[in-house]
Amino acid sequence: MRDSIWTHFEKLGHISGYQQKRAKCQHCNFQINDALRPARAHFKKCKHITLQQQKNYFGNNLPGNTLQPTNILSTNFDITPSTTPNLQKNIQSFVDRISHSEQQSLELYFAKAIFQCGLYLSLSELKPIQDLWKQARPAFKLPNRKELSTTLLDKVYNETKIEMQFLMDQSENLCLISDGWYVFLYIFCILYFIIIFIVFLGQI
Repeated sequence: MRDSIWTHFEKLGHISGYQQKRAKCQHCNFQINDALRPARAHFKKCKHITLQQQKNYFGNNLPGNTLQPTNILSTNFDITPSTTPNLQKNIQSFVDRISHSEQQSLELYFAKAIFQCGLYLSLSELKPIQDLWKQARPAFKLPNRKELSTTLLDKVYNETKIEMQFLMDQSENLCLISDGWYVFLYIFCILYFIIIFIVFLGQI
């Protein structure tokens, strides 16, 4: 039995340049392969075919269109205040936020990385580093070289001093070692190392 969809198409037979037979939509003249699947696919999306014609063919199983025709002028759009907080919550979830304490903590970690690795204090002012942090944590504000060389340096120094003092207080033996080298002409640096021996459970 012939499918009723072919009442909307004109069969063209074989056309030069195509291996399969062709058919043409009688509503928009669009050509398709003479087969049921492409005919239904075009019938579903053709703008020249009315919704009623589609419903007559597909029935209640009309694919890709579950909306019933309505009069938009008579439709009441009820946007209640109860839905607004959910919308704001969804929008805010895409915005990166950072607390003051978290900002300070990240600044301190960044400063320790600079000092321990012997990196330039101007590292945070380099564009690749700024772009990296914008991708990783947009809300974090990188400290500048002035902050690194003053307040953050003092914080790291004080933390390190307290930690070293604690280790020295817990140790039984201390050893002081020094080393030196020329940096520039007439400039000599001396570096002191403190080796701490801590006894745990009778083992050095």
